Amino acid sequence: MHSPVCGNHERIVVGVDHCGASVAALRWAAAQARLRHTHLHVVHAWQPPGSRSQAEDVLRDLLAEAFAALPAGVEQLAVQASPAEALVAASHGAALLVLGPHVRGAFGEIFRSVSRRAAAFATCPVAAVREGQDGEGRRGRVVVGVDDSFTSRDALSWAAAEAVRRKARLTVIHAVVPMPRTAAWAQGEAREMVSQLLAETLTGPLADVPVTIDTRPATGRASGKGARSRASAALIGASESAALLVIGSHGYGSISGAITGSITSDCLRAAACPVVIIPAAREDQHAGIRSARVAMEQ
Repeated sequence: MHSPVCGNHERIVVGVDHCGASVAALRWAAAQARLRHTHLHVVHAWQPPGSRSQAEDVLRDLLAEAFAALPAGVEQLAVQASPAEALVAASHGAALLVLGPHVRGAFGEIFRSVSRRAAAFATCPVAAVREGQDGEGRRGRVVVGVDDSFTSRDALSWAAAEAVRRKARLTVIHAVVPMPRTAAWAQGEAREMVSQLLAETLTGPLADVPVTIDTRPATGRASGKGARSRASAALIGASESAALLVIGSHGYGSISGAITGSITSDCLRAAACPVVIIPAAREDQHAGIRSARVAMEQ
């Protein structure tokens, strides 16, 4: 998927199909490409009985609907492959993969898997842009949800870099879900953890980004919907005044992987702004494997 057009730049990739959500995703992805001074790759996968000419017609019609004039640095790719295979290939070496979160169409099943675990198919962050969320003029803070997982560090770093590009404030939210080893945490201790995370992660060019820390208890059973809904509500509520919400695909920190997967789904469904999902860090993936082995032994 890497071509001479994009040179050595980390391109923005957007997956499109026949659904209307693809238009919003196209417009938002083009704005991201301009923000990063890079190229936009528009990927449409087709399979027989369709034809390449039909796929190219779909691309042309979508681009005409999305833009009055085609932006510079746009490359159109009609690929004969399953949508999953096309997006996996396109995500390699990309800065961001953008999708329109719909439940029908060629990318519908893929997107449902993204909501559970973006890293299952993509090697880069994945952005979900719903219809009505593509306004380029929308201003606001960048919000990131964190826990004490390695994936959260990646999410924080990515969100901070995005805040620098947008010249926006970064809001860091940590919803403390009571679990056996974290039930004794006071809110002040959670804030201290987040402060330490910021000190370790926001260094160099990211050190001067303006940051607001928001820690709050998410009361309820850790394994039940109460804790999940409260943690989700914190992030969804923050999205009302945000330009972007950034979350990890899952983690193994103070919020369990199972709950975080559900929180991801909640945010994709109800957030008021585009959502970026950061793939799981390798350390968290290994932690999950170890946890599964211990559970099997027990």
